[in-house]
Amino acid sequence: MWGSFSVLILSGGIVTSVIIFRLKTNDWEIYKYLGYTFPGFIIKTLPYFWILLLVIFIGIAFYNFRHTSKGYHYKFAGVVGISVIASIVLGFAFFGMGVAGQVEDLALHRMPFYDTFSFQKRIEKWKQVDKGIVAGEIIEIMKDEIKIKDLSGELRTLNIKDIPPKIKRTLKKEMIIGVIGEKLKDGNFRADKLRPWKGNYKKMRPGAFYMKEKYI
Repeated sequence: MWGSFSVLILSGGIVTSVIIFRLKTNDWEIYKYLGYTFPGFIIKTLPYFWILLLVIFIGIAFYNFRHTSKGYHYKFAGVVGISVIASIVLGFAFFGMGVAGQVEDLALHRMPFYDTFSFQKRIEKWKQVDKGIVAGEIIEIMKDEIKIKDLSGELRTLNIKDIPPKIKRTLKKEMIIGVIGEKLKDGNFRADKLRPWKGNYKKMRPGAFYMKEKYI
């Protein structure tokens, strides 16, 4: 029972690290452009799958703890509280070690439903070109323009004249970026803000492979 309890708390820590990872890489800067309030965006984008999994792990851990030789002496709130605190501490530790990104990447590989209900929903938020939001892979870099293949598979030219030079210098071909700006009349796009894709990303083409971009 003690061994099972320890494994469950360890698993809870790993799941918590993924929750931290998802919150860290959530696209907080675009909620206004999508017409959400901040609370509404939180409700819309919380990683419910991982939160539910954490609740299940803590519930089973509590059950196992209560069935140890002296577990019945302890109150529900105390055992659950310690389990939650332990999961949070371990979660930050695993997040710092880079475990969280690897676990979510594995979920994208192995669980089709996770791809559908998590990754694809995020992709939809970055396909709102008419609202000034676009993301994709850099195909070509010029002085004040870049060409990208967006998440719908369309080629777009982005005017990056207003992007700070220090950000321009970080751009490279095949880099995945998220851009906030304005769609122009000719169908191209003016970039006001630009940054690397945060978190995991699955290339949207036949023979796709998973890649983890560094995020800021």
